[in-house]
Parts: sequence; structure tokens; C-alpha cells
Amino acid sequence: MHSSNWKRLVLIGFIAILLVAIPVALYLVKQTTNTASHATPATNLTFTPPSSNPAPITANVGDTVPLTLNIDPGTNLVTSVKVYIQYDPTKLSASSTSFTVNNSAFPVTVDGPTYSPGSISFSVSIGADYTKAIQSPTSVGTLTFTALAATNPNTPTQVSVTTQSQVLSAGPNDQYPENVLLSRPIAYIAVNGPAQPSLTPTGVPGPTATPIPGQPTNTPTPTLEATPTSTPAATPVAIATPTTAVVAVIANPTDTPVPPLPSATIAATGSTDITFGAGAILTVLSVIGGVIFFVL
Repeated sequence: MHSSNWKRLVLIGFIAILLVAIPVALYLVKQTTNTASHATPATNLTFTPPSSNPAPITANVGDTVPLTLNIDPGTNLVTSVKVYIQYDPTKLSASSTSFTVNNSAFPVTVDGPTYSPGSISFSVSIGADYTKAIQSPTSVGTLTFTALAATNPNTPTQVSVTTQSQVLSAGPNDQYPENVLLSRPIAYIAVNGPAQPSLTPTGVPGPTATPIPGQPTNTPTPTLEATPTSTPAATPVAIATPTTAVVAVIANPTDTPVPPLPSATIAATGSTDITFGAGAILTVLSVIGGVIFFVL
């Protein structure tokens, strides 16, 4: 009688432990999966030369303005970069050759460059060899603009990387298509108007004195009547007044998807260890439960 009650208590205790252990094991597996599926954005894009609103890049109308786009991956392993550039087409212009990619770092051009008034877009990649992933600060390429019109004082025009831009990584915790781009740059450019022409005043010559034949007099030499010359008059200087161009509203280009890249061969090991541990716990508990069941 006592033996039977003891066996029942053991069986009830085992079932209670099993009911608690299963949800705990499932929770650990889920948490590990969630942690492994989220990338950590650590990549920054920057422009060279650096600029700010108080200290912009300066240029005159007609000058070319080069900007180098750089990438700093931080802790990420960058495999592809998709960039959308926005600018004011009334102040700057871009041609079909305005962007030059750094082919040594990004040998594959996935899309573009695509040019439209006020925007440039392109997508570049390291290719299929993930051992060439970008792990240190590198140049993506160079943008070249031409200054069209003068900007307002203390209001430089801007060249910016938009929110549509995307950077992909092959890090252990980075999953496609998670964007690991942390910050986007803005370049400030102040455009000065053309130089004003200056005019030098010139003198106006006056008439020269001419001899006037005199009446017959006692003197044999005719007399000359001198006519005074006029003083030089200054010609007014013409000054050109610059006009202010109306800023056009810029439409963002349609986002074009980047073809998916092969999955990274680097994998995290933490989730495998925890999953194996949870499975081992459940297996041991099941074996103990089966032994008790046969004993009873």
C-alpha cells in the first residue's frame, strides 16, 4: 500500500517537472533564434571633403564639385551597397558620367547608375566571393557635379543620401535583407556668382585750336585763338544683379530591389549549443518517465 502511494507520488512529480521543463526549453530555443536573426547596424556612409552648414564647400558658377562617397563598415561585413543621392537641380547639374565606382572594392555593378533631374541612384556589390567583404573604411566611388547658379547667402545647397539607401552584410548575425546602414551623409555646397566686370573711365578729347585768319593789321603774323579743352568725363560702371533661382521640388526615385545575394557561409554557434542542450534535457526526462512507467 505504501509502495503504491510512493510510486504514484513519484510519477506525479515527474509529470510536473516535465510540464515545466518543456515550455522552458521551447522558450530558450525561441530566444536564441530571435537573437541570431537580428543584425546590428554599424555601417556609416560619409562624403569627402567634409562640410557643414556653417562651413560649406565653396565653388563658383561653372566650377566642377567632386564628392567622394566613403563607407565605414564598423563591425559589419559589407557585401553590397545601394545608394540614392538627392540634390537641387537648379543649383547643381550631373551628367551621365557623374558617378565613377571604385571597381577594386566593388567589382560588380548590380544596377545603374541612373540619372534624373535632382537624383542619382546605383547599386554595387563585392560579387560572390564573401572573403572580399568590406571590413575597413573604403571608397564606394566619386560623384562630380557642375555648379549652375549662385546660392543664397548663408544657405548652401545640399547633396544627401536618402532613406531608401541600403547596405547588406554577411556577418554571423546579419540576415538578408536586413539593412545595416547606421548613418547617411549630407554635403553642403555654397555657390558664388560669376565675377562682376569693372569698367575704366576714359577721357573725352576736346577740339583742337585752329588759327583764325585776321584782318590786315600792322603785324605780319596772324593771331591764334585758343579753344579750351573739356575735362575727362567718367563713364558709369555697369553692375550685374544676380537673380535667385526657384528651387524645384525633387521627387525621390522609385526604389529598385537588389537581387538577393548568396547566404553567408559564416554562422553563429550559440543557437546550436542551446538547442542541443534543450533537446538533451527533454530526451533524458522522457527516458526517466518511460522507466518509471514500466516500473509502475
